Amino acid sequence: MDTNIYILAVDDETHILTAYKDILSPKKVRSSRMRRAAGKPKNDLRDRYQVELADSGEKAVELVQNFFAEGKKFAVGFFDMRMPGMDGVDTIREVLKYMPDLQCVVVTADTDRNPNEIISLFHDPSQFVYLNKPFNSPEISQLALSLSSLWIERRRTEKMLDSIVQASVQAIESRDPTTSGHSERVARLTVALAKQMDKVEIGPYAELHFNRHELETIRYASLLHDFGKIGVREHVLVKAKKLYPGTLEKIQLKFSLEEALGHISSGERQKWWTEIEEANQPSILPSGIQFDLDEIYKIGLISEEEYKFLTIPRGTLTNEERREIENHVNVTYQFLKTIAWTKDFQRVPEIAKSHHEKLDGSGYPDGITEIPVESRMMTISDIFDALTASDRPYKKAVPIERALDIIKYEVDNGKCDAELFRVFVEADVYKIVLPERN
Repeated sequence: MDTNIYILAVDDETHILTAYKDILSPKKVRSSRMRRAAGKPKNDLRDRYQVELADSGEKAVELVQNFFAEGKKFAVGFFDMRMPGMDGVDTIREVLKYMPDLQCVVVTADTDRNPNEIISLFHDPSQFVYLNKPFNSPEISQLALSLSSLWIERRRTEKMLDSIVQASVQAIESRDPTTSGHSERVARLTVALAKQMDKVEIGPYAELHFNRHELETIRYASLLHDFGKIGVREHVLVKAKKLYPGTLEKIQLKFSLEEALGHISSGERQKWWTEIEEANQPSILPSGIQFDLDEIYKIGLISEEEYKFLTIPRGTLTNEERREIENHVNVTYQFLKTIAWTKDFQRVPEIAKSHHEKLDGSGYPDGITEIPVESRMMTISDIFDALTASDRPYKKAVPIERALDIIKYEVDNGKCDAELFRVFVEADVYKIVLPERN
């Protein structure tokens, strides 16, 4: 396991790069007595520093790309602002594409430019510290130590949160194995859509941008959006037909007994049994079958509960069962509120709760119309994956084009966001999960 703490220093002046190397390179203290005399604790982070130098923005980006390819990460980067070719701002932007959690020190002698003006050019100002030239050794040493400590702590915290999220996803998918992979696919689709929205330069979302924490917030919320289904009774959660398993066999036995007793004819038994089998499917109930079910119920061949299930107009759920399923978003919200999210991820519960809300107020659980944009994106991803999934026992997968048409219908009826759906289609976001459909 690589325990090095990699630090990047970028400056076009050789003597400044040499200063970084001298200040930050680990000193080889050979004994604990010498270590204490040097004022260094036994497990000093500074002993793990590996300093990499670049005398231009272009070389810095190339260095970072190589590190990325090797699976290594820089913890801290010192960036000069004024350099020939690629300046400090452009260099940082390119570097953050590969190392989005890098702690950045903006170093400049430019006294004419407000430090906050430079830092405001980036999506996440909390990632940046400003340092004036000329600097001294204690400033560099202290910044490197404090920022690398912060980087390590953030990684530790995010790793812990990630393990909680993954355990939660496994818990819900173990309740309903037929939907395994749904949460992961919704997360991939929603994050991909968010990244595409970040590129939009015109329209209602031209100013919409997501920093690394906001993208991770979207990922967490998407992964956990269905966690509340763990509170839904299992026979309701996985209900594939209108009647529960075993009920159809009981009705068939009763029909055979009534025929044997001469209460119904063979023709009636065969006709009614065929209609009950058809009514038990999750498709729309034909009106003709509804009429015969009324008669079958009146003569006592099916119970009141069986009649209620078989006359469900569409799908497999009664109104009570549907409300139980829909309540999963409230259970999700209450569960997510109990997690001690760090400041960067505190919106996870709110985003996950709202993924079934609709712009016209017809959604649930609250019927709101002011819906977080992250939830709007998740709604589109969730509908698309649910429609195209081939592992649902209660329905067949819908072809891709048909699924997009269905979402377009929701858009045209004011339920889903038109601009988000446009980008979802035109940027081919939906295609990232298509290999899993084959």
